[in-house]
Amino acid sequence: MKSAIRYPIQDNWVSRLLVGGLLTATSIILLPMFTLLGYSLRVLEDSVDGYPDPPEFEDYISITKHGFIVSVISIVYLLSPIIISLLAISGLVRINEVYEFSMPVFSMIGVSLLLPATIVSAAMYYIAPAAIIRYALERRIMSAFELSEINNIILTKTYATGTIPPVLVGISSLLLVAISITSTIGAVVAPFIQFYIQVVMLRMFAIAYRKSMSTPAVDRYDLLEMVKLTSSST
Repeated sequence: MKSAIRYPIQDNWVSRLLVGGLLTATSIILLPMFTLLGYSLRVLEDSVDGYPDPPEFEDYISITKHGFIVSVISIVYLLSPIIISLLAISGLVRINEVYEFSMPVFSMIGVSLLLPATIVSAAMYYIAPAAIIRYALERRIMSAFELSEINNIILTKTYATGTIPPVLVGISSLLLVAISITSTIGAVVAPFIQFYIQVVMLRMFAIAYRKSMSTPAVDRYDLLEMVKLTSSST
C-alpha cells in the first residue's frame, strides 16, 4: 500500500506529473484521453513486470494508439452493464404503463429485473482491470476477452482481496477532487491530484494481478466463500 502511494513520485516525477495532469485536464478531448490511457497501459505492464519506477511519457504515437484500443476494450466491459441497466429500467417503465401495478408489485418486478443487471455490472467492473492488464502484457486485443485465461486471475482470493484497496482509493479520490474544485486553486491542481491517484490505483491493480499469477484459482466449492470474504472486507 505504502509503496504504491510513493510509486508516482519516484525518479523524474515532477515532469511526469505535469504532463499527466495536463493530459487529465484536457482528457475531455479524445486524443489526450487516448494518450493517457496508453500511458496507463505502460504503468500496468511495468508494474506487473516488477519495475520500481513509473514509465516516462515517450513515444506518444504508440501509447496513443494503444490507448484507443484500451478505450474499445473498456467500452465493451464497462458500457455493456450500463446498457443492460437502462434496458431493464425501460422495460420496467413500459410494463408498469400497461399493467399499472401497485407499488409492492412494482417493487418486486423492479428488483427481479434490476438484480441481474446489477450482478452483471459488478462482474464486468471486477473483470475489466484484469482484462486490460492482459492486453497491456500481450498487446493483442483478443487477449482481453480470453475468459479462460482471465478466470485464472480473477478467481483467486489474492485478486479478490487485492482489488479492494484501489477501489477504496478511487472512491476517496472522487471525494478529494470534489472538495478541491470548490476553490480556484483546488480546481487548478485537481487534474494533477487525479492523475497521481490514478497511477496509484493502476499500481495496486497490477500488483494484485502479479500476485494472482502464482496463486491457484478457486474451484466452484470455494467460490461462494471467496465472495463472502470480499463482501465482508468492503
